[in-house]
Amino acid sequence: MKAFDAVTFRTEQRGDRSAMSRHHPTLRWRARSKKHIGATVMRKENRRYIAAAVVAALGVSLAACTSADSAPDAGGDDLESVRISMGVDPSFAPLYIADQEGLFEEAGLSVEFVETEGGPAAVQNVGAGIADIAITSDVATLSAQNSKLKAVAVFQETGDLFKVVLREGVSPADIRSMAYFPGLGHYITLRYLESQGLDPDAIELVSAGPPEFPAILGNGDADGYIVFEPWVSRGVEQGGEVVGSSADFDTEAIQWVVANGDWLAANEETAAKVVAVLDRASELVEADQASAVDAAMQAIQVDEKIAASAIEAISFDVRGFTPSDYETVEGLVQFLEGIDVLDKPIDLQQVMLADWFEQNVES
Repeated sequence: MKAFDAVTFRTEQRGDRSAMSRHHPTLRWRARSKKHIGATVMRKENRRYIAAAVVAALGVSLAACTSADSAPDAGGDDLESVRISMGVDPSFAPLYIADQEGLFEEAGLSVEFVETEGGPAAVQNVGAGIADIAITSDVATLSAQNSKLKAVAVFQETGDLFKVVLREGVSPADIRSMAYFPGLGHYITLRYLESQGLDPDAIELVSAGPPEFPAILGNGDADGYIVFEPWVSRGVEQGGEVVGSSADFDTEAIQWVVANGDWLAANEETAAKVVAVLDRASELVEADQASAVDAAMQAIQVDEKIAASAIEAISFDVRGFTPSDYETVEGLVQFLEGIDVLDKPIDLQQVMLADWFEQNVES
């Protein structure tokens, strides 16, 4: 099996802000200042106070947020500029919350979102210096084999977000072709095929961006695909049928917070502020999912039911790496080596920074 392909992703119109040209797979927009959505909640355990302590220790004055019209520009004297590469779907609800509630500004940050349609693009942006931080999968990070990539924390985990969609009348045993998106989507697709007793080498794999999946299915160019919302529901509209989820074949999807190593070395305090904000925002999502759904709807114009379903399926818990994480990723590395995705050894201690979260965010 060849290494994961890099493709140019396309997206459908999601309002003026998020329309993308097929020739420009990343979209930049400036995180806005505070716009209340009513997410006033108590933090679980003591982590709100930990995140606040990080901000205070770094000398940030928590002041009232300004309106979007009066927010300082990136690179201003008062705010530190950070570029975050990420996808465009409800799973990024903590970033939408942080934007709309003004949490980045409270931490002294001016954040620019560099959006992609998923796959390896976010991590490629960080490796190339287009972004400073990416919210991306463990699979995409490892597959890039880029020594500049440093994972500093776990962002989220889910075993049920990815759904298996097959054309009506096609059973798993009948599959002859599958669409997939590079990186995590490739990995999950291979795991699914193996769980069904199918030889991946005997299946035609069609590399594409998630927005293209419903049309590919409707045109009969693939028997199915595995993806997240809204492309699950769009596929059903094209005559597809949901036959399972990634939880059915014990495949968990994990997103990391990954930084450019050169940038991190010079901006560790700034990185700590970003992760502390993501930690706080993730707790807000877990405590008030209805407000998180509203934030996603406002940010990307997604259907309410689709946003609610996606957010409910995810465990939002920003944390450091545990011994169990290293054990799990070692198994993932072995899998990737077995399908010839990795062509050189990976030192996980250099990729996953042990104790970084505890030393820089929780200290």
